[in-house]
Amino acid sequence: MRCLLFAVFCALCTTAFHGQEIINVPRGSAIMVDGKVGPDEWSDARKTALANGVFLYSKLHEHFLLLAVVFPDGNYGFTDLLVNHDLDLHASAKLGERKQNSNGTWPEWTWWNNNGWTANVSRVEEFAGPKLMPENVREYQIDLRRFPGGDLLVEVVSTVLRETQIRAEWYSGPLLLKFTRQ
Repeated sequence: MRCLLFAVFCALCTTAFHGQEIINVPRGSAIMVDGKVGPDEWSDARKTALANGVFLYSKLHEHFLLLAVVFPDGNYGFTDLLVNHDLDLHASAKLGERKQNSNGTWPEWTWWNNNGWTANVSRVEEFAGPKLMPENVREYQIDLRRFPGGDLLVEVVSTVLRETQIRAEWYSGPLLLKFTRQ
């Protein structure tokens, strides 16, 4: 029992010391990037509670990192994945990415420049407005060949909506995604 408590204490200290949560990403089956979490589609993934009732599912398939950000019932939203502190992958009604400038600022968005990754986008219910259909899942498929190094450090930025109004925006904190490449 003392050994178990010591191991848990060491794990918590390591996480706190490095300021990041470590997620060991398992290998699993392919998914369809459609914003729907099927009954068996993510059963082989690692499920991690983030905050505000949001969950992150993660797994590898071939050379792809597969992620799903699932908002709690009755809420929906969009996400940004901050990868290795300087790359922002955005999924809402549009997909886009931007690389942080050397001075720490972010450039304006360029849309549909999602090279080597994809995610589901919000469907439009009305064009007069426009009014987006509620999407409570953001699924990402990221080609790891784009990131030749080892593990990835990711922060999930979630903008939670309810009845078209922004209810919350928060950062997950750093998540170190550890995995073995094929």
